Amino acid sequence: SPIIAVMDADGQHDEQALPKLVELLRGGEYDLAVGSRFAPGATITGFPEERLKLSLRANSLTQKYFGVKVLDSNTGYFAIRREAFEGVVRSLSGRGFKILLDILLADPNLRTIEIPINFRSRLEGESKLSKYVLAEYAIQLYEAKIGKLLPPRVALDLGLVAVFSLLAALVANGLYQFLHVPAATTEQKAQAHEQPK
Repeated sequence: SPIIAVMDADGQHDEQALPKLVELLRGGEYDLAVGSRFAPGATITGFPEERLKLSLRANSLTQKYFGVKVLDSNTGYFAIRREAFEGVVRSLSGRGFKILLDILLADPNLRTIEIPINFRSRLEGESKLSKYVLAEYAIQLYEAKIGKLLPPRVALDLGLVAVFSLLAALVANGLYQFLHVPAATTEQKAQAHEQPK
């Protein structure tokens, strides 16, 4: 197929928007069509407020610091021309589950359009969000920004070396101070006891 479409199977995405996503790509004007929770006209029902705030913050972060021009780069609902996907596939990090974000970071120049969708309560399955997933998301963004210069594993190793070096310096300094504080003489102790209270 010349067009590849992606959507979650948990019932949250409005399947009626799928034909429009595909149709927008048929004319060749766009490479990527996104079903957006945050485009003007979109509706969101049954989505926990904390999750909504987290999604908005994550999208704001990718727009501000990574130049992503899409309002909902974390959605799992989009269609992409096969030719465009094949052009970025070798640059994808393969990390995390936010494939759309991965695509947008791999090629910020994709001709993209967003359409509003009706985002609904989940009918099946459970949320993938966890501390592990948030860590993966952070690593995905790190790799996109400076990961090619300093891979995450190297950065982690250097960070651990720095932390342990700092701890060693603090311990050594404390030990030095402890060993070099002159012990009070018997005469000094006697004088301390004789001072009026």
